[in-house]
Amino acid sequence: GKGTWKVSPKGQLTLISDVRHHWLDIDLAGNFSGSHLKDFQRITPDGAKPAILTCGDFPFTVNRDGNIYYARWKPGRLEINRQSPEGTVSTMQLVGATNVAISGITGMASGPDGSLFVTDGNTLLKVTLAGRVSTLVDKVVVSDCPDDLPEPHLRGAPLAPFLRGLTVDSEGAVY
Repeated sequence: GKGTWKVSPKGQLTLISDVRHHWLDIDLAGNFSGSHLKDFQRITPDGAKPAILTCGDFPFTVNRDGNIYYARWKPGRLEINRQSPEGTVSTMQLVGATNVAISGITGMASGPDGSLFVTDGNTLLKVTLAGRVSTLVDKVVVSDCPDDLPEPHLRGAPLAPFLRGLTVDSEGAVY
């Protein structure tokens, strides 16, 4: 609850920033190491590579193409924005049906081919850089997984599990 922590390979904890946002990603190439971006906070010093970015308002990922991708709360539809290190923002042109109603993006990660993996409550979507949307898993159900979100549920209690943090390995498997 005090900020952003670093855990060394030997397990040593170090507080690196008093910033404590929901979403964090590492810009390994340092494309954003000198950028001043709206909605994102860099918690590493100017010019530091890699650069660690955080956001308190919406899920995001730093993609291998050198851009940040993020999704703001847009009930009923999927909308993904792309932001360059220079601060230029554009909306991805999406094609294909998701076969599910979008209630709000809860997590996002980049895959080895640059595709985006996006969670919406208990659904996992894949979005290629060309904008093709496909549903990988629709309505994940784990019978012994209780809702772990604090009360009150402003939009009703979500079906468990409520997928949030995710990452993708070098083979494209999503965790």
